[in-house]
Amino acid sequence: MIGILVSGGVDSAVLLDLASKRSGLVMAIYINWGQPAHWFEDTASIRLCDHYGIQRAVINAHHMMSVQMDMAIGIGKKGPRFIRGRNLAFLSMACVQYFFIEQIWIGCCKTDWENYVDCTPDFIRRADSLFSLYDVQICAPLLKMDKKQIHDYAQKCNVPLNLAWSCYQDAGGDPCGRCDSCVSNDPRSWQ
Repeated sequence: MIGILVSGGVDSAVLLDLASKRSGLVMAIYINWGQPAHWFEDTASIRLCDHYGIQRAVINAHHMMSVQMDMAIGIGKKGPRFIRGRNLAFLSMACVQYFFIEQIWIGCCKTDWENYVDCTPDFIRRADSLFSLYDVQICAPLLKMDKKQIHDYAQKCNVPLNLAWSCYQDAGGDPCGRCDSCVSNDPRSWQ
């Protein structure tokens, strides 16, 4: 079975589309980690999973992770959700919680390499090597794509991006337009 880490954003929507075209069992895994836009991400992940007919599971880790997020802001780390080892924690939670998963997909992409060490090819390679000890393969199907390529795929394949939420903050129900996610998904940043 493939377990897909979903946040409800653009990358998650494309991962769900890719998975829906494969044979075999697929399950989406949403992690509530105390993120500022949890309600919007959770809602988007529900809508996307419903659209693709993919079963969705939830891991609640908000007590552990939100404390780390607050500490990162306090020491001046970039972005409202910088948490050292966050993707490693997410992969581990999925592996522990869902012992029947053979692959875990994560939506790391080329655009994230500069700001997030746990989205780089080196991280994915090392994580895959580590998790192979548990007979779990770590896959990042979007790893060599930038945001423009991801959006191009979404448009070509009619991925319902109107159901997605790609903003780290809650700006009164609208994307903030300033966070890393908003900026990287803005076509003006693709030049």
